[in-house]
Order: sequence, then structure tokens, then C-alpha cells
Amino acid sequence: MRAGLWSGAGLLALALALAVAVAALIGTRITAPEWLRERIAARVERGIDGMSIGFGELSFVLGDDWVPKLALQRVVIRDATGTPVARLSDLRGSLALGPLLRGELRPGRISLSGARVTLRRAIDGVVGLSVGETPGTVEEAETVAALIGQADAFFQRPEFAALESVLADNLTLRFEDARVGKAWTVDGGRIAIRRDGNDLEIRSDFALLGARDYATTLAMSYASRIGEMAADFTIDFEDMPAGDIAGQSPALTWLAALDAPISGSIRAGIDGAGRLGPLRAELEIGAGALHPTPGAVPVVFDRAGSRFTYEPADHLIRFHALEVESKWITARIEGRARLAGMEDGWPDALISQFRWARSRPTRCSFTLLR
Repeated sequence: MRAGLWSGAGLLALALALAVAVAALIGTRITAPEWLRERIAARVERGIDGMSIGFGELSFVLGDDWVPKLALQRVVIRDATGTPVARLSDLRGSLALGPLLRGELRPGRISLSGARVTLRRAIDGVVGLSVGETPGTVEEAETVAALIGQADAFFQRPEFAALESVLADNLTLRFEDARVGKAWTVDGGRIAIRRDGNDLEIRSDFALLGARDYATTLAMSYASRIGEMAADFTIDFEDMPAGDIAGQSPALTWLAALDAPISGSIRAGIDGAGRLGPLRAELEIGAGALHPTPGAVPVVFDRAGSRFTYEPADHLIRFHALEVESKWITARIEGRARLAGMEDGWPDALISQFRWARSRPTRCSFTLLR
């Protein structure tokens, strides 16, 4: 009896000692030894098929919520040939405790800093995405729907079953658009990816400094359900040059005739079959000029605005309102424009019909310059 009491007391004392020891570790940064770094690197590489990872330092911190957090410094990810495809100054993540006790790395949250991402659009519209400084393409998709499928496949992998969020800051993003023959580079970008069950949401914001006396800011959001093709996305922007935005969608090609900063919002969706649905836009156009043709005298205006819907199935733009204000005229018109010559996915001309206030419809057409 007495021996049993002493044994129980000893076990209780041992449990209390372990609890005190673990509590003392909360908030303490522990640098992992070399052998543990190698084992964790091997685990991570299983989740990035055909690639390898190297890092300068690995450390753990046990948070107040008893969730272990992993931090990697000076991270380099290499492809199968050993060529670096991504360099990160900092990579952090929280780990699901249950799988960790079984020797599995199942991140719950990941944060990274200092990545470089290149997005390319070919003349035929194919989109390529690469991470790092090498020109090789990591992912390529012919349609937005295919790109959504690739994102879904990532989140459905077993090793990312517990992943709830990915936060990235200090990003360098380069967008190379062969269709319009331009490239843009922005630094200091941020992307936040969050998952709630099967609901996936992505938000990002960037600022672009160009050769103009104003900066362009972009904020984008995307929402879908994992495993489903349907998705909604929104793009909000401020002070984007008309020539830059005109090349991003057939519905925006008519803006190529303007020389002015544009602010506004664009909303669209993808249906369950992967088809692009109606695009809705509201634009506020700052002071600038209209250049109908390269040799024509510019038509100066103080401001303009437009609210329209684009129906891609019919190649039809419905202008619910098109306003212009200048020293000579203030007008508001509405009407429609059909995109002609869309065989290669890009229009050659717009055939339009507009109605001025209290007047008959006026038909007109003009050719787009490529």
C-alpha cells in the first residue's frame, strides 16, 4: 500500500516536472541541430516533387497556444538539376501537433518573405508562372480554369490538409505580357491565401512606380470552393495608365485610344464549366486626351467615366453610362458595342451604337490598333 502511494506520488511529481519544463519552453527559440535540419529538409522535399531545399538556420518556438512554429532563414529551393528556382529571406509556419508527434510535417499556417514571382502571358493567351530568378516555367495553363485546377490540386494534397493560410510579403512580381509587348515589375507586394474548410480566398495588393508622376496601385481578390471550377474575382485599381489596362481584356481594348489615368473596379466570374461569365466594370477616368487615330489632333477632356458589362459569349459590351466633361462639352451617352474579328481571341474592330440624351441611336465603327 505504502509502496503504491510512493509510486503514484513519484509519477505525479514526474508529470509536474515535465509540465513545468514544457511551460518554460513556451516562447523560447530553439535552434535545431544539424541532424534534425537534415530530417526536416527531407520531409519538406517530399511535398515539393523533384525539388530540394536548403536553408541557413532552422529554429522552433512553442507558442502560448501550444502550437509549434517553425522558422527557416535564407531558404533556397532548387529544381531537379540543382538550379535555384526560389530564394526566400524568411520562411515560417505553424505545424499541426498531432501529425508532428507521428513524425509528419503538416503546416497549419505558412508565412514567407522576399520571394520573386514572374507571370508571363504569351501572344496566344497561355499563362506561365515561375518562382525565382530562372526563366523556366513552373506552372503553365491555357485558361484561367486550368490555373484554378492547379491551385485546387495543391490544397488537396495530404501534406497540406491542415493548411489554413499562406501569407507572403516583400514580394517582387514581374508581369511579362507578350500580347501587348510590355513588362511591369513591382516590389513590396503582399498576398494572403486563406482556407476555411473548402472555401478558398486569395487577396493581394501591389504598387507600381513607372515613368509617370503618379503611382498605380492594384488590389485583387479571388474566391472559390476547393474542388469546384466556379470562382469570383475582383480587381480594384487606382491611377492605371489607359494604355496598360487596355491590353488586359478584349472588353477594355477601346481604352487604348485614351491617354489618361484610370481608377476603378472590375468584377467577373468563372462558371462551373470553366467559362468566363459577364464582366462588370466601373471606371473613373482622370484628365487626359482622346487620340482617335495616330495622326489626329488629340481631344482634351477634364474627366470621363464609364459603367459597362461585357458578355464574352456574344462579344458584346453594354455601356450603361459613358460620360465626358471638357471645356467644350459635357455629355452622357449609353449604348452597346460588338467586338469584331475575334477569331484569335482579340478584336480587330468595334461596331457600336450609342444614344445621346433625347436623340436617336447613332451607329459608328472604328478599327483597333494592335
